[in-house]
Amino acid sequence: GRVFSSTLSNGEVVDLGASFIHGCSVYNSVYRAAASLGALVDRREGGYSRAWSERCAFYDTSRGATPGARAQPRAVGRAFELLRRVRVLLEAYVAKLAVALAHGLPPPP
Repeated sequence: GRVFSSTLSNGEVVDLGASFIHGCSVYNSVYRAAASLGALVDRREGGYSRAWSERCAFYDTSRGATPGARAQPRAVGRAFELLRRVRVLLEAYVAKLAVALAHGLPPPP
């Protein structure tokens, strides 16, 4: 989950606690710990362990945003497009790395 940080009037930053758990499933140790303590957990929004996608709830954490305000769908879509591009690049690099290592060559740049 995330931790909500706040800046005090003297400039010190304090963490006020986790506001949500990503991936409410038995495979998430944070979720299991919260459930074992009897914490009330809202599982409706999914998370990366279940259907993490552009359709999940994303919140605007930019400076000056209204606390609890949802991120704009267009901004979320752009972020996911960047993630898809990075994934393609990483997969291509991993393939090149595997070939290099299999042939005793140095890793690609």
